[in-house]
Amino acid sequence: MEKSAITKIDFYPGQRFSCQRCGFCCNSFEIKITAKELAKLKKVVLPAGGNPPDEWFSPSLTSKGLYTVARNADNKCVFIDASGGCVLHNISGVNCKALICRVFPVHMVNWADGRCSAELRFICPAVGSKTGTLLGNQPEIMDKIAKPLRERQILSDTRYSTANPASLRAVRQVHVAFKNILHDETVPLKTRLYSVSRIIAFHAIKCNHEAIVLADDNFSVDALEFVRKAAPVLKKELSNGVASLGDRIDFRILITGYLRDDDEFAVNSPMTRLKKLCAHSVFSAGGGSLRQINPAAPDVSGWQCLTRPRRTLVSVEALEVFCQFFYGKLDSMHFCGNTAHDFTYELGMKHLLLSLPVTFVLAAAFVAKKDKPVIDREDMLQAVRLMDLTFSRSPFFRLRLTKNLLNKLSRPATLAGLLNLIFGKPADK
Repeated sequence: MEKSAITKIDFYPGQRFSCQRCGFCCNSFEIKITAKELAKLKKVVLPAGGNPPDEWFSPSLTSKGLYTVARNADNKCVFIDASGGCVLHNISGVNCKALICRVFPVHMVNWADGRCSAELRFICPAVGSKTGTLLGNQPEIMDKIAKPLRERQILSDTRYSTANPASLRAVRQVHVAFKNILHDETVPLKTRLYSVSRIIAFHAIKCNHEAIVLADDNFSVDALEFVRKAAPVLKKELSNGVASLGDRIDFRILITGYLRDDDEFAVNSPMTRLKKLCAHSVFSAGGGSLRQINPAAPDVSGWQCLTRPRRTLVSVEALEVFCQFFYGKLDSMHFCGNTAHDFTYELGMKHLLLSLPVTFVLAAAFVAKKDKPVIDREDMLQAVRLMDLTFSRSPFFRLRLTKNLLNKLSRPATLAGLLNLIFGKPADK
């Protein structure tokens, strides 16, 4: 496959974005540029006169062959003016803005089989807006930026699982089945999650590995047929699920992991790491506060966060925000591969499935301190923004302990117990 050839772009069309010109993207990340972009920027004539000095640029410490734009004394990009805007916006006739600046908050990944995928990053305050531009209405923009990104990215690839390393071709076929199941809104959300966990568990058995390796168009048909025929059995299994004390402790540990968005290149002191570890331990035992782990998190203890969700209603607008987040990850497959902790497809799907109950726990925790019974749009936005980076850069999800937790908590019986704990049993509705 020629590196510049792109056969298809996968994305969830329902995501929305409306730029607020807040400067978040300019001040929050390392701005990486290519040698060609560097040459263009050095020729720019600044509003105050002269060209950008050499000290505004330096080789990137994290990406070989790229350069980093410097920051000023206020830790803002050196191209930000006194009003908070980018000076490059006001330079007419020169297309000199770096590709990374023009792309955000669209996150695009190029894959080894020639396909490309895209999603909007919820860390951007303008993503998830009520009336913003739909990602589905921007195919020309994605087409335009996909090729230059492909020329500088390491192509993403994945296998089905460690035990069954079926190729990306097979993964694509399996993904169609899981996508169809999880998008089927005629079936309760809990049942959809449980059905996928059951299918994953079935194909984890060694004698069933070949079904993944040989997966074709019939795989999706067979999976949907299984869910329809087994619906009464799946419903009964789901309703019988009970979360043990150990499951609750493990789930609290996982919640703290979804809140970790540490920059892997940041230098943390041993004391900072120790404090964070202590906060994790206290919260998992039922005490402490999520805010001690992430200052943007709700101020609730480990015990409180698992007692509130099932009694909290969810508004239609909040569900729409959740769908933008969850289906954005699902349809783009940005939960596995090189840019997502090198997760296999199976482990990445478990990560995605468990992100759903975590999202609702966090949203309900934001509501808990407001003395109101309904999760609204803003509560859900706060929850998904906390979790967005954990699918790409949180070191916590690279630990063997965390991978073991994902495998354990996504087992059908355990997942059923957690779903009942958080959302209530069918009889409770």
